[in-house]
Amino acid sequence: MGKIKCKAIKPDGSQCNVWAMRGKEYCYFCNPEIPDEVKFKARGLGGARSGKNPVDVDLKILKLKKPEDIIGLLEETINLIRTGRMDTQTGNSIAYCSNHLIKTFEITDLEIRMKELEENLKNKG
Repeated sequence: MGKIKCKAIKPDGSQCNVWAMRGKEYCYFCNPEIPDEVKFKARGLGGARSGKNPVDVDLKILKLKKPEDIIGLLEETINLIRTGRMDTQTGNSIAYCSNHLIKTFEITDLEIRMKELEENLKNKG
């Protein structure tokens, strides 16, 4: 049996758009065979449902003060994922935040350079 979408209808009348559980017609949270208390507990556990820690190594707090610092962070993250000591969801979160930090560094650098150019123009004019 191939993948199918959950056949549950949401309160707003639209169909649940989540993949159904293997061999079932419903996704985990719409499945009437699973008690609500169990579903509620699973929601609270989030990524810890499997019982596995998403990171199997002690991570130190990093000071990310310049773009070069992010290179080391991403290198470490990639290696932890590749060796199975970090889950991909945590790795994706690190990459996502790193991307925003890089953009912040770029904008800050451009603002500094623009102020310097403006000062140079004022002094020459």
